[in-house]
Amino acid sequence: EVVRTVESGSQEMFSYTVDLFNVETDIFPYAGEHFNVVLACEVIEHLLWDPVQMLMECYRVLVSDGALVLTTPNIASHTSVQRVLTGETNPQVYSHYPAGRIEMPHVREYTASELAELLTCCGFRVEYLFTEAVDGGGGSEWISKMLADLGFPTEFRGEQIYCVARKCAGAKLTRRPKFL
Repeated sequence: EVVRTVESGSQEMFSYTVDLFNVETDIFPYAGEHFNVVLACEVIEHLLWDPVQMLMECYRVLVSDGALVLTTPNIASHTSVQRVLTGETNPQVYSHYPAGRIEMPHVREYTASELAELLTCCGFRVEYLFTEAVDGGGGSEWISKMLADLGFPTEFRGEQIYCVARKCAGAKLTRRPKFL
């Protein structure tokens, strides 16, 4: 545990405790059905070994019908498609190696449909799933037109995926989805 304090100027606003654990290998240090909501924002793309471990632990600590809010970059975005077609750079939204050894780079970026399948395999019902364009993304007009002209899907092409999924108590869990 680490205690952090948020301050504004010289006035303390509040302090909070951060529980430190590895979401890929550790059992979360919380009882089952402990939380109404779990946030997993900009985490899943950094996992090296086992995203299912994290999602199954989220499932365990959520109350029945509890919400998982998850955000992650979209590998099928307009920007990623443009990068593949022009051959200028890697299609991942963030493909750089880390500057230091304390951060984990993006290991795997997901498509919206992969994320939905993964969440379903881990006992969740996807309630909302959408993508949004991020400043700096490029080529959306010509890429979107080209995809439509060629008969490819044009939805879910923003650089960022946003998802709210609900725990389905008693759902059949799949430990290793085929696409992984």
